[in-house]
Amino acid sequence: MMKKEFVSEKRLRFGVDQDKAAEGKAINGKPMKTPALSTRGASLATAPATVASVASDYDIFLKFLATAPSKKKEVFKVEVGASGGIDKKDKAPAETKGAKRTSFAVSLPSNENKIKVFDDEDDEEQVEEEMSSNATIPTPISKEDGDEEKEETGRISESLSSETFEDSTDLDIPHPNFSDHYSLYSSSSFVKFRSGNVHIHNQPGSQIILEESVTELEGGGLADDYQVNITVKRSNNSSHVGYYILKAIYSGIAIFIGGFVFIFSVGLLLFLISDLAHQANDAFTSKILFPFFGTLLSVPVFFDGLTQIMALITGFVMDVFAGNPLLQLFGWGSVATNWVTFVAFIGVSVIALIGSLMARSQQVWQITLVTSFISVSTLFIVFATITVYLRVTSCLNLVQEFRRRKMSFSYKVKFVIVTSARSQLSGKKQDLYIYESDAYDLKEVSSMTSTDNSLPNNAQPIRYISRGQLYLRLTQLRILSRIFETLEVPQRRFTQDEINGNLTFFTKNSWSLEGTFCRLRNQSYVSVVGGEAAMTHQQVLSSTICYFLSVIMYVLLVAAILVWVQAPPVMIIVIISLYIVFWVRKMRRGAKISKKLSESVDHYEQLNTGDSNEKAHGLLHKWECYTITRPTMAFTVVYLIFQVLVFFIYPLTFLCASKNIAGALVFIGMAWMSFQKRLLDPAQVLEELGSFASLGKVMVQSESAGLLGSTNMQDWNYKARLYHIQNMSNDASRMIWSRALGSFMLLFVVVAVVAVAAAGGSESSNANDPWLTFPSTNTYFYKEPQSAANPMCRLDTTDPTSSIQYLADYVFLANIPYFKHETLQPLLDTWFGESEAIYNEGAQLEFREIHAEFSKSLASYELVTFPSDSSAAVVVRGTKTPFDYLADAKLWYSSALFQLFRGAIPFGGAFNPLIRFSVSALSLLETAIIKKVAYYPETTKFIEYLKDSGKYNNIVITGHSLGGGVAIISGAQTHTKAVGLSAPNTVLGRDTVTPKITLDDLEKYTFNIIPERDIFPVIGDNLNAENIKCRARVMDTFSLDGCHACGRSLCEILYICGTVARPVPCECVSMFEYPEPVEISGGEAKNFAQVCPIIVPP
Repeated sequence: MMKKEFVSEKRLRFGVDQDKAAEGKAINGKPMKTPALSTRGASLATAPATVASVASDYDIFLKFLATAPSKKKEVFKVEVGASGGIDKKDKAPAETKGAKRTSFAVSLPSNENKIKVFDDEDDEEQVEEEMSSNATIPTPISKEDGDEEKEETGRISESLSSETFEDSTDLDIPHPNFSDHYSLYSSSSFVKFRSGNVHIHNQPGSQIILEESVTELEGGGLADDYQVNITVKRSNNSSHVGYYILKAIYSGIAIFIGGFVFIFSVGLLLFLISDLAHQANDAFTSKILFPFFGTLLSVPVFFDGLTQIMALITGFVMDVFAGNPLLQLFGWGSVATNWVTFVAFIGVSVIALIGSLMARSQQVWQITLVTSFISVSTLFIVFATITVYLRVTSCLNLVQEFRRRKMSFSYKVKFVIVTSARSQLSGKKQDLYIYESDAYDLKEVSSMTSTDNSLPNNAQPIRYISRGQLYLRLTQLRILSRIFETLEVPQRRFTQDEINGNLTFFTKNSWSLEGTFCRLRNQSYVSVVGGEAAMTHQQVLSSTICYFLSVIMYVLLVAAILVWVQAPPVMIIVIISLYIVFWVRKMRRGAKISKKLSESVDHYEQLNTGDSNEKAHGLLHKWECYTITRPTMAFTVVYLIFQVLVFFIYPLTFLCASKNIAGALVFIGMAWMSFQKRLLDPAQVLEELGSFASLGKVMVQSESAGLLGSTNMQDWNYKARLYHIQNMSNDASRMIWSRALGSFMLLFVVVAVVAVAAAGGSESSNANDPWLTFPSTNTYFYKEPQSAANPMCRLDTTDPTSSIQYLADYVFLANIPYFKHETLQPLLDTWFGESEAIYNEGAQLEFREIHAEFSKSLASYELVTFPSDSSAAVVVRGTKTPFDYLADAKLWYSSALFQLFRGAIPFGGAFNPLIRFSVSALSLLETAIIKKVAYYPETTKFIEYLKDSGKYNNIVITGHSLGGGVAIISGAQTHTKAVGLSAPNTVLGRDTVTPKITLDDLEKYTFNIIPERDIFPVIGDNLNAENIKCRARVMDTFSLDGCHACGRSLCEILYICGTVARPVPCECVSMFEYPEPVEISGGEAKNFAQVCPIIVPP
């Protein structure tokens, strides 16, 4: 309460209901007592804050004086109408015009509880004497009503307005109570500033300020005649650009770590599914199923644990972006929290930068980034550990309140686990109801239920959506009656919106199309449909259009993806039809809700009177959940034991038996994340309680701030912490990440299943007929270059007699592994000349007989030798079988995802050293089985085998796509010339291979040919590369004969390089639509199509 101070003299006009005053009614909520009164200088003995209830006008003023005792003697000059009326607007009869007004002087001694009253019958000298002794200069006032009265009233109002707030506190004006809900990250601060109360709420980078001001209503004088106004302001905490730079650095590093965790999660799932595919392939031959089922049963635990970790990293990133409010709720204190974050994000990095500069390191930026990454990652681990600990302990504390008796730690853990498992197995029904705000109090959301029969029929809520019916009906089957029991009375389960009591309001000012599109589908909210803040027709219509448009876009997006991957038309029709059937029911529900909104807006618009103070009307969209059936205790225990044995003990035993210690440790971590979320989650207990138990909704108002729902500041911090931790791992966040990770896992599973079904990708079952054909005569060439001479057309300029010296030779060789073995020698004879190039069919088999570790390898490569100069070319096949796709993903998934992530964030190129470090760190996830089935170790060993044989003076390696990427790795490792066509590179992942390669190795020994608009050779970044055009139509970019097709690249090289001693394939004209080559033999001129055979495409 503010300190009360009176000024030495005041002029007041006042008015109180005489009848209420005579009855001793309360003023400002305080009961009045009736003491004795003397009107001729006698004393009025009264206790402070009490007054006499009398019928005369000036006695009303005595009540006002007694409510606010002063520290010093003061004299008030008061005007009272002679007619007995009180001149106050809308409260008492006005004085008769022209009536004489009389002044009364009232003295209030400072040391006595007495009030002296003088009226016009007293001697004026006595009045003057008394007032002089109080250091005032009052004079009797006698004025006629009319203009002079208006002038006096104006002076009175002016006098009060200049002292508005100080006087209002003397009148004991009730100020609004501000209560901080625990949904805030921090409680508000309270200060007194400019004679007013100011409440300050911190926001990220700014403050929301609620400032009180008091003004007098026209003609007022008592507490009821003042109005308290609240002004809402927003102020920036810091407008300096350095502050925002620091926030950008903090957020950028946190986001990068979030991306790292996501890519880690995708990689872990990829390696699991890939490992599973290879084990399944081996199981069909060896009949050993223990490894297969061990890996298979570990997948759900890994997936669920990774989803929880992604929810945690999302909360960490958002907390950093908001200024670490959740970290401050951990109990470290504001100072310690700010120092910890500063050191983790800035301090450690700056120290690393200074140290590397002073050491004159050549990798200053890389050292700084990696150090910062490790520092912030450590902070995230601490954040996640504390969050999980607080969530578990909060759950156990809530159980204590739920049971309302003392419980041991072990008993609480058992109780929570059994209760959570029983809740998960229970049959529940979740319905969306729409309530009229006129029928229910929107503030008491938790007390509103669809089963309330106290309302009239026209006010009953309407159900629009119902969920969980399928599982509920399953639990009600008669065959399951012994393990599921139906409750006599459905048990209410409170939603998070009901527990917290806070709702989202959609008004004409808060509505947005993005908010409508991105709104959580299971969130309760209020649509304001009547009053000044009501939504407009255009907004309701836009929301409806947005909803249906989003469904249409989803359908079209799925169709576009199917078309892009060139799915069969029948498959496209079936999938789109199923998708439409799935959405039809939801669209009907959406149409019903939109119709209700539109009708409500119409209804209240017709009743609109145009009054700005008109009552607002809203529709509450509220989800309600009830438990209908629940499992028996015995079945619940059996269910828990089954889960532990099947999904934890068995996979862990397999991992330990296979000596995969790193995998076992990661599995234990994922199992704990899954276990604590599913069986030690406070949400399960909160849904039963409907509140935070002993931290129930009790409002306490202190001088500093109000704490809604808490008994003290420590209580409030506890609730706020639990609230935000629950929000961080809520169903919405988990749903988003489970869908994202689930999409990747589904893709990997489909590829793995196809790979296993294709009998391990054997050559005989996947080989295609050759589609590269040549004219009957080798006299047709692109005689003249179509552009400036390309110096790279002749790749080997050091030895003009080399058998492989043209760039086209490498591109042609990269094509041949896709063909049947029996067709390879004729193709080589046509291209190089009779017996100039020899296909060595048995070289791979001989090598694998010597090196048994590669006997089960799925890598495919060929050896072509050139007797004229004792040279050899190793040609690695590109992606052809489903196992090849898995090999692609294992080698380059992390580089590809990090490159996408780098392109999505500002200044992403600055993170290149950190990306390389991250890619290297993720390679630790590879299991022993995955390393054995990788392709590049075999090709590297094969080149070393050829070199050790001493048969060849020169060896080169080439390949297309995956084969080109493997060729680049093996070439750099063995210091052999490697040429890749449309090959992903290894600049970012050079530390992930064994043995490691350097940038110098890649620059000196490797070369890549990159067609325009081909996305695959961009993966991994490039050093030595030659870009060529892709003349395919844009719509055919990703088709089988698009920019990635090796045949198109061969035609492009021949076309731009002009005449070389190599024939032009017929497909260059018939399939890829290049100009016809020119016949240069001088013989009979024929059309190029006439000398080309009929092409049978693959």
